[in-house]
Amino acid sequence: MKALSVQAVIFDFDGVLVESLDVKKRVFASLFEPYGPEILTKVMDYYALNEGISRLVKARFCHREFLGRDIGDEELEEINRTYAARALQGVIDSAWVPGAREFLSDHHGRLRMFTASGTPEEELRSIAAKRQMAHYFDRVCGSPRSKAEIIEALIADFDLERQRCVVVGDAMADYRGAKETNIRFIGRVVPGHASKFPPGTETMPDLTQLADRLVA
Repeated sequence: MKALSVQAVIFDFDGVLVESLDVKKRVFASLFEPYGPEILTKVMDYYALNEGISRLVKARFCHREFLGRDIGDEELEEINRTYAARALQGVIDSAWVPGAREFLSDHHGRLRMFTASGTPEEELRSIAAKRQMAHYFDRVCGSPRSKAEIIEALIADFDLERQRCVVVGDAMADYRGAKETNIRFIGRVVPGHASKFPPGTETMPDLTQLADRLVA
């Protein structure tokens, strides 16, 4: 196996390791369907522009901006529980992104690997455990911390060298987290979909060639 030039890879989860984006999109839409098609369209337009950030941030914003009311922490937590109950099994059952499981398996123990996801951290850890993939990672990280906050904590806790780390993500939140922390970024762009990233951003269609991108 070729030697990799990197020390650590920090993955987003949904849409990068697991093909679960459609599951989560449908569940988020279901929270706002009772308010009618006009509201739902506004909500999902906002959702499309803000993938990768916490669903709690999105839910609070949508209630305030599109429904005209601020929601308290108790109601937000109830929304969170509803979302989690509807989405959990679908995410657990979702297919792997091509090449993801093979990369994790091949480089487990040879490379530091982490997640930096917008999914609530304890929920993400439960999902990873139930998918039997938690053991691949040195740490599974999610919200409420931002991507940049997670990355900075990992660099400090694991004594990582920034120039030898890579963030792999599929949303602008991942891109911004990498740029804010001066880490190399590789974006996943599904074939047939337009890139969300600035021109010149390094991208790939899935993870089948990730190892080749990381060879010295």
